[in-house]
Amino acid sequence: MLQVERRNDFPYLGGPKLSDYWPFILSEYTDITFSNTHEISIIPDTHAIQCSVHLGLVPEGAGPLIVEKAWKELLDGSGISPVTMHPVLWNWSRNKFNPSV
Repeated sequence: MLQVERRNDFPYLGGPKLSDYWPFILSEYTDITFSNTHEISIIPDTHAIQCSVHLGLVPEGAGPLIVEKAWKELLDGSGISPVTMHPVLWNWSRNKFNPSV
C-alpha cells in the first residue's frame, strides 16, 4: 500500500527499503504487534544485496526485488521473518564479511 496506493502521501516511506523498515521498527520498538511479521521483507539495501551475492543466494547485479524474493523463499516455514536478518547482514557487510563464512 505504501509503495503504490499511498506513495505520494508518504514519500519517504514509499520506497522498497523504508516501506519494509517502518513496520519492523514499529514492531521492535513499540507495543504494536503484527500478525504476519513473516511477510515483512528483508530491507533490500546495498548491504543486504552484497551479503546475498556473497552467500550465493542471488547472482551479481541482482536488484532489490530479487533479493527480497530469495530471502522470503529461503526463510519460508522457518519461523524467521526476513526483516530480522537485516541487522546481521548489515553488520557483516559493513565489517567486510568478517568473520568469513
